[in-house]
Amino acid sequence: MVTSTIYHFFGLSRSGNHPILNWIIQNSGQAFLFHNDVYAPNMSRILVPSELRHDDDQDISMILSYEDRPLDALHLLPTYAGRDEIVPNALHRTILLLRDPFNTFASRKKYLDQRGKLTFHGVSWNETKELWRVYAQEYMRETRYFDDNLILINYNQWFLDKRYRDNWLYAVFGQTQNHDIGIERVSLVGEGSSYDGTAFEGRANEMDTLGRWQSYIHDPDFLGLFDNDTLRLSLEVFGGVFDVEFVLKEIQSEKDRSGISPESKY
Repeated sequence: MVTSTIYHFFGLSRSGNHPILNWIIQNSGQAFLFHNDVYAPNMSRILVPSELRHDDDQDISMILSYEDRPLDALHLLPTYAGRDEIVPNALHRTILLLRDPFNTFASRKKYLDQRGKLTFHGVSWNETKELWRVYAQEYMRETRYFDDNLILINYNQWFLDKRYRDNWLYAVFGQTQNHDIGIERVSLVGEGSSYDGTAFEGRANEMDTLGRWQSYIHDPDFLGLFDNDTLRLSLEVFGGVFDVEFVLKEIQSEKDRSGISPESKY
């Protein structure tokens, strides 16, 4: 029997979704059908299974990307809840992407500040904080919205470590050779980097994607986004990947200096 595989890719906006998806598509050895933002806050319409349907006599690989979706509402996602309708007898695998909150929040804030907006396609800062916390808890398997076959990808480690990328491709797709095709490219989808746009096209590894938080270290509202649970999860997920301890000390020091409580106007 022909077996198709459909990958459901979940991540928060400005978490490196597009660079990683481009990298997967170009290095996995699979010929993917790719559908971006099948259910995202900024989409005018939502894809349903009937629009993606293929017969089970075709061997296909498909990626469906979901951004900023609450994990307690998976039943509201037509292409996830009704995934068995897309290709009969297909294998479904779920990928969860997580980037550290310091740079995720800074990238989202920069994106909003440049456009004079307060919410990210209707997602408030309180909702953003909660989404990151929920995704991090699922990443650590403190919750079980997804089954035990959940595939994890750590953006920070992916960006920094060639061996991590090599091992990830082998574990997920059986690829013994990772040529990192496209790793230097800045994705044009999503308008490029919040900070650099597409200025680093061809030199993406030179972007300071793990230092975005420094732009807002003196911003009381930014500092107020980090409660104890967010900081705990940050250390558990990213400790040892990059210098989370230093970031935590800088944030706490600035909070103490400014007398900032864990809450902000957001």
